[in-house]
Amino acid sequence: MKKNVGRTARAVACVAVLLLIALVLTGCGEQKKYEQAAALEAEGNYHEAWQLYFSLGRKNYKDAAEKAENARNAGYQAAQAALAEGRYDEAETIAKPFPYMDKIVQYAQTAKEGTYVRDLTLSEDGKLSFTAAIADGAGGEDGPAILRVLLSASGNGRASGTAYTAPKGEDDTDEGYFVPEDYLKDGKYVIADAPLDGWLYDAAPRSLTIVDFQELADSTLQHLQFMQMAHFTLAYQAIMNDGTEGALLSEWACNDLMFRDPMKTFAGGTVTVRIQSSDGETILFEQSVDIPAAEGAAEEEASQ
Repeated sequence: MKKNVGRTARAVACVAVLLLIALVLTGCGEQKKYEQAAALEAEGNYHEAWQLYFSLGRKNYKDAAEKAENARNAGYQAAQAALAEGRYDEAETIAKPFPYMDKIVQYAQTAKEGTYVRDLTLSEDGKLSFTAAIADGAGGEDGPAILRVLLSASGNGRASGTAYTAPKGEDDTDEGYFVPEDYLKDGKYVIADAPLDGWLYDAAPRSLTIVDFQELADSTLQHLQFMQMAHFTLAYQAIMNDGTEGALLSEWACNDLMFRDPMKTFAGGTVTVRIQSSDGETILFEQSVDIPAAEGAAEEEASQ
């Protein structure tokens, strides 16, 4: 009886030792994975790093999920940077293993065919620069692709919605429009330090709200009521009879808008340069840059 008890005790002890060894080896293996994932991320192998971090035991590595997300975000930023700088093969290589980066892969492939936007910058005084190219045959059955510059506000109290440059058509005049052909050089559209307030903008139907008519140029104010192509809402500040301020809302039929200061009107929003199919339904390529927030809004946000 005593012999059996002794054997059982030894067996239990052996099992415990084996379990301990297994745990130690598992821990060593996971530590190795952790270190390998960090090395892969540092080398730019973001997808492999993401997979390794994601496979780690959550009990031993509580930050593994956060590390995995960081690796994925780093991959996204690296792919975006490569795309913006014209390293299209690199952008595609980084983005392709990640399912949610399919748009970057599409843009990289389109760019290699010759349709892209590159080197997009916006200066502090509202001057836009970029290089764009449209491959022969790009755009669809209805004709060549359309190059547009879009201004979007983010609800800064002056404007909300989107305004975009009017494409040149048979009924358009050259005055004030962004006409891509005027910037065509050696098969590419090269825009350098072009002031945003030098273009006339087209407002999509019911998409734009102006809160202060002072943001519109005199030429726009003079012609608002005669335009019939699209509608938007003009809401400007008015002084009531009792001296208090109020908002007077009016809906106008309008197609073309010119702003005195787009950087102020769309502060906190974005400028997007987009190449679309000829029917306007497919985005072939686009790049965006932030418009700085208004100084007062930034100070208010910082105080909160």
